[in-house]
Amino acid sequence: MITFKNNAANLVEDFEENLDVRLKVLLYTLDGFVQNEIGDKSIVITSIMRPENLKSVHACGRGVDIRSRHFTRREGNKIVEFMQKHFLYMHNNMYLVKFCLKDERGKKESPHFHLQVDRTNELKIQ
Repeated sequence: MITFKNNAANLVEDFEENLDVRLKVLLYTLDGFVQNEIGDKSIVITSIMRPENLKSVHACGRGVDIRSRHFTRREGNKIVEFMQKHFLYMHNNMYLVKFCLKDERGKKESPHFHLQVDRTNELKIQ
């Protein structure tokens, strides 16, 4: 199940109105993976739009942060492995970098998963 931090209305609105449709596809795919491979745990969206930083993918609806603290290390590793194995991110006009999902669980302040799509209108799946 996809839920929102503190049931925040602004996150729900951003999800419905501003989030790149490719990110929605990735989030629903990730949710299906979690339900099938890990169990009954939610994908909790903690951040979508952050327009104050115009260089950020969050400013244009191409980035989303997902809570990671309720996943064990093993579960988190399975999530990272799945996303990096199947979804490619464009870098320098080539699909070389496998990080549609960036693992930021090591951050002390707010550990999370960061999911993003590139500027193209494509979603590369393998």
